This record gives sequence, structure tokens and C-alpha cells, in this order.
Amino acid sequence: MTGPVPSSRRGPSKRPLSAHQLDALRLVALGKTHSYLAREFGIDSKSVGKLMTEVFRKLGAANAPNAVLLACRAGLLDVSPPAVQSSELLTARQHEALLWTARGCTAHEVVDRMGVSLDTVRWLLRTTHRRLGARTATHAVALAMARGLITATDIAEPPHGRESAAGDREAPEPHPDHQRPPSGHTATRTAPAATTPKEAAA
Repeated sequence: MTGPVPSSRRGPSKRPLSAHQLDALRLVALGKTHSYLAREFGIDSKSVGKLMTEVFRKLGAANAPNAVLLACRAGLLDVSPPAVQSSELLTARQHEALLWTARGCTAHEVVDRMGVSLDTVRWLLRTTHRRLGARTATHAVALAMARGLITATDIAEPPHGRESAAGDREAPEPHPDHQRPPSGHTATRTAPAATTPKEAAA
């Protein structure tokens, strides 16, 4: 399945986020875990789960990365952009994988949309997190938005580089760990054995 997906899988609630919920989302956007939130707010992990579920419901988000994108787009989160270095910029494929993640797609859904293997998607996201200095997928989305690598308009446009003007999908690039045969190696074909007149008569 190709093409853009909706910015959320359910409509957002008309109720605004509370200060407590916004604080929780801001910490998640900074890469903090549910265990950290539990300690910070003095609640148990089950209550943290309920808190984040309510945040997702109010924003109409599919998951935490999607919630960060929607909250930033709505002006609810203001992440100060750090200095950008050229070495931190993402490749087109890394950007595409992260953008699908920001739209609420799971790794398996990104596989379907990019036409690559699950290992490749995981590798792309792992290297994306490393380049951005992110601790989690949600943190990566927040950092990418802070740097302007993902913008509010991205949510309504298909990711770049995957479809031609005619709508044909590009052939997926091989996984970086894919082993190619050594250079100069050519397949050899064995010529069929010659048939003798006696064998032909038989």
C-alpha cells in the first residue's frame, strides 16, 4: 500500500491538553521513558500509560511520535532548535522512514510504504536516531521538527523520493548489510554435451 496516510487514526478531542498532560508529552518528546515519568510525577507505570493514552486521544494521535508532531503543529510544544551541523542532516531514505514514523506508522507499516525489508527500516531508524542524537523515536521526531527537517506541511504531502511523476515506485535500495558477490565474479554456464549420431538414432 502506498501514498500518504491520515495525520491521525481517530479524530482529535475538542478538550485541550491539561498542563500535566502537556508536561508529560514534553518529557516524552525529550526522550524520557515511562519509568522516568512515573518517578517525576510520583505515580505508577500503569497511571503513566493512562496519562499518555489520554494525551493521544485528545490529539487524535496514533502513538507518541505522532502525538509530538501533532502537538508541535498545533503550537502546543515549542522545542528550542539546537545548532545544526551538516553531519547531522538525514539522507532521503532516513527522512522518509522518520516521516512515516511521525505520521503514526509502525515499523511494519513503514515496510509496506517504503517497499523495503523490516531490517532495512530498523537500520534506517537506528541510524536516524544516532545522527539526530535521539534516545527514542519520539525524541527523534521532536528533534527533527526543531531542526526543520519535518514541518507541518509534511503531514499532508507524500514522502519524497519514492514515486515518480507517473506514479511508479522506485526499486528499493539493497540493505547496507547485503552481501554482493566479489567484483569480477561471473556466473558460468555449462554447455550441453554433444550428441553422437548413435545416440540421436536411438
